[in-house]
Amino acid sequence: MKIPVIKGPYLFAQTISEAAMDDKTKVYIYIDSLGWQTAEENGFAKDILPCRNRVRSVLGSDGAVFASVASGKMPAELGVFYPYIQASGKGPFHAFRYLKFLFGAGLHPKCLFNTAFARNAISGFLRRRKGYSADFSIGNIPYEKLWRLDYEGCADPSAPRALMPARNLRDLLDAAGKPYYMDTSSSPDDFKLDLLKGVILSGKNSFVFIRLKGLSPILMEQDSVALSDRLGLYERSISELVKILEKSGKPHSVSVLSGGGTAPCAKTIALLRLLDIAGLKRNGGCMFFAHPSMLRLWYEGETAAVAAREGLSKLSDFGSILSREERTCFGADGPSRIFGDDIFLLKPGVQITPNYISSRSFKAVGGYSPDDASSYAAFLSSERPPFQPDKITDFFKLMVPPSSEA
Repeated sequence: MKIPVIKGPYLFAQTISEAAMDDKTKVYIYIDSLGWQTAEENGFAKDILPCRNRVRSVLGSDGAVFASVASGKMPAELGVFYPYIQASGKGPFHAFRYLKFLFGAGLHPKCLFNTAFARNAISGFLRRRKGYSADFSIGNIPYEKLWRLDYEGCADPSAPRALMPARNLRDLLDAAGKPYYMDTSSSPDDFKLDLLKGVILSGKNSFVFIRLKGLSPILMEQDSVALSDRLGLYERSISELVKILEKSGKPHSVSVLSGGGTAPCAKTIALLRLLDIAGLKRNGGCMFFAHPSMLRLWYEGETAAVAAREGLSKLSDFGSILSREERTCFGADGPSRIFGDDIFLLKPGVQITPNYISSRSFKAVGGYSPDDASSYAAFLSSERPPFQPDKITDFFKLMVPPSSEA
């Protein structure tokens, strides 16, 4: 009997003979932004997944956090942090340098080029022209800043050889010759969960992994009704999976993993005010990228660096520049072109608005200090694991087949 190959972007099933199958079926469900606090405050799947553990996360985008889970490496080791980085030489958006000469196009916030329609159209054009992934967007990045940036977004850190030279989970599963199923696509959560039931019913895969992405936007809007509905969908689906596995009579385990949580935002600081207080508008030797929860800064010389650091020290009520020790601890001490010469990290619950991701504020965001309670990830399982994961890179050690450990 052969296991069918299911076609689709980042949707995998391995063709392996029945003789190679494990006796035990292991199911892992990775849920973006399901922090420990959210899971516990809502009593998520407590009866189904009684073995529960709070797990320390890392600093970075959802993609960088998932890359750490998929590889067991810190973001700095992988060179993955946020998709937009400092351009080295002539970047892919260099042409936008000249947009301002078209009667000042793009400079005024209410300019036609700054409408949501125009920015979405430009994002779509660049996506097709440059071959970027479906989630690519220029967001709210000012055009006079865009031309100085490069884009290194990884569509799926669990795709084959996506993190080379580091080997990810799929690379090791291929090398181990185990029957497995992985779905880390952007398909709707309910579709993935329905498909998963069929995969479990087939009984052909000893290792199953899916990633669910639908919770993040709900948490960012703090929609309590939608949150209850989404967690209810997850819990019902997991309960049905467990019943199918129990009926099969085979040994099994079901685990839910997450990369970190979000913090409700009670305070905002206007980007222009932040730049004015810190003197960054007058600092021509400093380039920065404004995220909701941080500023990444690049300097052209020591004079610009000293001025920026002195200016940002006036914003201690809102955040602080991470020390080298903090960056190392958080996994953000990689190459400055990717991570920034400095990272000004806001305090949990404070956000920059507008920022380069969105022109509007959110009710909750992630990307704060991994030391904060809101940032902790969750490990929820139907059985006690071989060891208690302490940090999200430990998830890889739990999942990877012993015979394929590097």
